[in-house]
Amino acid sequence: MGDRRRWRWVVVGAVLVLAVAAVAVTLRLRAEPDPSEEPPTGSEASDVDTRVVGPAADGWQTLEVELPDHSGRNGTVRVLVDVPGQWARIDAERDSVCGFYSFGADPDDCGENEVVAVYDNALSDYAFGSGLRPAADYDDSISSDWLGHVSVGGIDVTVASDDRDVALRVLGSARPEGQTAPDLTGAWADVEAAEVSYPVPPAARDDLQVDVRDRSGPRRYAEGEQTGSGRWRAVATVGRSDVVATAATRALAELVAGSARRTRAG
Repeated sequence: MGDRRRWRWVVVGAVLVLAVAAVAVTLRLRAEPDPSEEPPTGSEASDVDTRVVGPAADGWQTLEVELPDHSGRNGTVRVLVDVPGQWARIDAERDSVCGFYSFGADPDDCGENEVVAVYDNALSDYAFGSGLRPAADYDDSISSDWLGHVSVGGIDVTVASDDRDVALRVLGSARPEGQTAPDLTGAWADVEAAEVSYPVPPAARDDLQVDVRDRSGPRRYAEGEQTGSGRWRAVATVGRSDVVATAATRALAELVAGSARRTRAG
């Protein structure tokens, strides 16, 4: 495929990676510790907190992840993400594969599938932009069908799952503390325009604006930016087109633009 990507994680410092069930992230894809940094120990490792803070629609639940704020502006930063209500906490040694995960579909064996990770994006190196794509697009195969990520400020939320709608909803729900999540319930629809297809949540369709334009300038990778109206815009280059998505949250704008694909080769 034209958009095959590298998947590489750098895990250093005080990092917690949260895992949730029904969406999977694979941290074995080129996990490369930084030799200049020591792994988190003692109070450093306990600086991150993950907890269920309430119910979400359709029997889902909302998780809150609190991480150290490495920007220096605040002591910690809190990110919320919605996950299926059946997901449970995974207890595993931090130096094991499952130790990167906090929640999963199977709390006894995360299997590196149907999980979600939340971490400081300064500690990771991507060769691709935000969005959800078939896991087969990656150079390193994983055991799930779909893999992707979005940004919430300096925090990344990454997910992999065999269920595309579940993966889309989890990624699209990511937001900073205090921000309301968009309604992402129901089956996502694929909209086609100018030989490009992109996913749209039916319940939030009226609050989402997507424009497919002729490509202008360098390639864009769906990096969210805030508009003057307080909304968020992300632009992703797909072939000869730029897909521009504007939404109430950064994660949703990045997800829709970054998940766009050509409907035919060429």
